[in-house]
Amino acid sequence: MLKKYARGILALLVVSLYIPPLFSASLGDIVKNALGSSSQMKMYLLSKQNAELAVSIDEADDQLGIEIRSGDLSTTYSSSLDAYVLSSSGSSVTFTLPDDGDTTISVGTGSTDYIPTLSAYATSPYLSATHTITFGETGDNRSALLGKQNTLLGGYTYENSVTNFKTSLYQQIISLLTTEKNIKDTEKQIADIQTELDNALKLKILTPESLSFQEKNNSLESLKGTLASLQANSELVKQQYTSLTDLNWEGVTDIPDPELSFSTNPNGNSQVKLKMMALEIAKEDFKVEQARQTNRILGLSGSVTLPTANATNTLFTKGSGVKSSLGAELSGKTFSLGASASASYDFDSGKINPGMTISGSWNNDNTSLVDTLILQEFENKVLLAQIEYNNTLSEYLYDASSLIGELASWKLSHSLLENAMQYHRQVLVHQKDLFARGLARQADVLAASFMIEQDSYDFTIDMLKGLVLQNKIHSLEL
Repeated sequence: MLKKYARGILALLVVSLYIPPLFSASLGDIVKNALGSSSQMKMYLLSKQNAELAVSIDEADDQLGIEIRSGDLSTTYSSSLDAYVLSSSGSSVTFTLPDDGDTTISVGTGSTDYIPTLSAYATSPYLSATHTITFGETGDNRSALLGKQNTLLGGYTYENSVTNFKTSLYQQIISLLTTEKNIKDTEKQIADIQTELDNALKLKILTPESLSFQEKNNSLESLKGTLASLQANSELVKQQYTSLTDLNWEGVTDIPDPELSFSTNPNGNSQVKLKMMALEIAKEDFKVEQARQTNRILGLSGSVTLPTANATNTLFTKGSGVKSSLGAELSGKTFSLGASASASYDFDSGKINPGMTISGSWNNDNTSLVDTLILQEFENKVLLAQIEYNNTLSEYLYDASSLIGELASWKLSHSLLENAMQYHRQVLVHQKDLFARGLARQADVLAASFMIEQDSYDFTIDMLKGLVLQNKIHSLEL
């Protein structure tokens, strides 16, 4: 009867080793909750959105610009006419076209005078336009490269931050499970030594005064101190887990199999691409600086004015006509050369008055040495960017090679762990069979059961380590 009772107790003890926490959360739910409650992740997401907005702003097409000027309005008294004169100037509308030449078209009233008592007026409305042509590098490619770089950088930074966050969460859970396993192992060692000492005293194999008893008792006290330290550390790690996930630690379930397929990309990953873009931007900066010293700029301008007056007095000359002008100026770093032609036509007299102006300037370029040094500085930046690109590609290839080694090592250790777990399960079955036949002790069955419980910790920890490797793969493939 006692033997059957002992077997019943043993069965309950063995089964209790496999009962998971009632409120264990799945790993997917833990990760989802942690990502949703993390202020750090919200910051990463906002940073990504800001990067996307900055790129959208840079890529937005220029639109037609319109500027309206009211001009100045004034009134003066003319003693010769014994009348007040209303005057305005500067009223205009300017249109800036969204093209590469900054084309502007202006329409204005010009200078306008009006004498109310005489109903006399004089005005000179005009239409003018300007356009600029640059011969050489304008730096348009740099803007496109910066847009691509910022897009890639924003996406990479966010995805890498999410991956690193998940990795830190997995490592936190690994720490919790490792601490729990060590606590159980230490508790078992304490129980085993305590049982051994109690049995030795009962059987009078040892006495409290014997050296062997004191040695084992010292080991027992040391293990109790270790247990207290592990328990304190467990509470600390649980607090960290709660801070990270906004959940209380109740265990973890439903850990997916890690996906550990990986092959090296000879062209590298996003980090390498970012360095390549940095190199291209450095080359573009060199071209722009070189162009700044060698570009030629042609400025074109033209205008038409229609001066009109309806009365002759000391202020106005009656009549109407048209005035027009065309001009061009070619400028470089050390020179400028300009020419303009103008003509006026009086509708009343039919006379045409043409005119021409030529201008030019030259300087000895007293900044040529400074410009040469600046150009050399930009050239050095290209060389540095090339070195950084080569180093980043080499680091990627080295990390990829190391990761392949880590993957092979994990797969081997995981296979050995599965084999050990299978062996321990067979040992438990064998020990239970021996116990049922009265050929094994209850302690032997409990020891085999305890080993399987520890195996479950090892397996869960190993699976989480596999997920950490999966994240390393993801980071290298970004």
